[in-house]
Amino acid sequence: MRFKVPIILFIFAGLFIRIPLIAFATTITVIYNGTTFSPQTTSINVNDTVIWTNQSSSYLELVSDPHPFHTDYPPLNLGLIAPGASTQFTFTEAGTYGYHNHLQANATGTIIVAPAPSDTFFTLADLKELLTTYEQVNDTAYFPIDGKINLLDAGYVISHLN
Repeated sequence: MRFKVPIILFIFAGLFIRIPLIAFATTITVIYNGTTFSPQTTSINVNDTVIWTNQSSSYLELVSDPHPFHTDYPPLNLGLIAPGASTQFTFTEAGTYGYHNHLQANATGTIIVAPAPSDTFFTLADLKELLTTYEQVNDTAYFPIDGKINLLDAGYVISHLN
């Protein structure tokens, strides 16, 4: 019974020719304290969301650089944020985006958005090669009976990765 979970996973995975790697979007919070943004520079990935929270006692007008024209990235011209309130924006394009508080232009920040990874897929052949290499390098006491790796062999390898 030591193979039950890995075997089920590999049988399910074996139903697909290609297995995609999925990147999950994250949310980052930037705090405005009345004079500065913290963190001042934030690195994220495409499709990540930034939440700006105004923890000051006055309004914040969040806009794109440069001051006073706000033309670098108009979608980032998010407008007024009341004291204690928040607003958010999901970045869908890679790039470096400067922003500031229009009402206090020396309060600035930068969002660096990394491009989304290309669609990366592992085929079952890639998985087989990975598992075969693992067996050869890390578990010389184990040899498949037929000299070929199969789903049961993969279950053995997975059970020994822990």
